[in-house]
Amino acid sequence: MPRSRRSVRRVEEYAADPMPRGAWPATLAPVRQVLDDGLDLDTVTVFVGENGAGKSTLVEAIALAFGMSPEGGSTNSGHSTRPSESDLWEHIALHREPGVDAEFGLVEWLLHVPRRTPGVPAGAGVPRAEPR
Repeated sequence: MPRSRRSVRRVEEYAADPMPRGAWPATLAPVRQVLDDGLDLDTVTVFVGENGAGKSTLVEAIALAFGMSPEGGSTNSGHSTRPSESDLWEHIALHREPGVDAEFGLVEWLLHVPRRTPGVPAGAGVPRAEPR
């Protein structure tokens, strides 16, 4: 069977610069688990959980460690509005597949892209609720 070409195969704590476990965001259970045990990623990985659980914190840290904007996109998309990310990215190491590009997105990203993209009308691509 051919080997899967994933841009990031695994995320784990950067051994040379471990994150203090008493500091946020290491106090969040999912972040602590990634730091303690690492996380193997598949071709598509989806994080699901309650608000404030650490989903976006993990995704943003992986993006920053990869060299991408924490707000979504690809390595060729460097847009950023207001920095608000944790320093988790400085404490993780990515096991990457050479020569494979990456893209990622947060649901929130869909709400901001049309406003930042020249030539795209405001609200384009944003789903509208059907009247009842």
